[in-house]
Amino acid sequence: MGNQYLQYPTTVKALAGEIKTACNDYTARRISNDQIREIILWYAAKMPQLLFAAEKINPTVTAIIGKKRVRLVNDLLDGYQHRIGGITNE
Repeated sequence: MGNQYLQYPTTVKALAGEIKTACNDYTARRISNDQIREIILWYAAKMPQLLFAAEKINPTVTAIIGKKRVRLVNDLLDGYQHRIGGITNE
């Protein structure tokens, strides 16, 4: 994931800020498709308690990043199922 984004944000708001920045960088073409997918999957696997609330994206994250970025995050997570302890590829 590199040093461009905080790997272990400690709060939901900090995580949302990092996701927002990554999505903005993606839409500005500063990072590639593979890089945005790697970032989102990293957060899903390493920080599920901050990113998810039950089976959905945390409402605080949703409020901070906005509808269009939530759609992008959901598209990137398509095919992955959240469960207690993280994300599994099924």
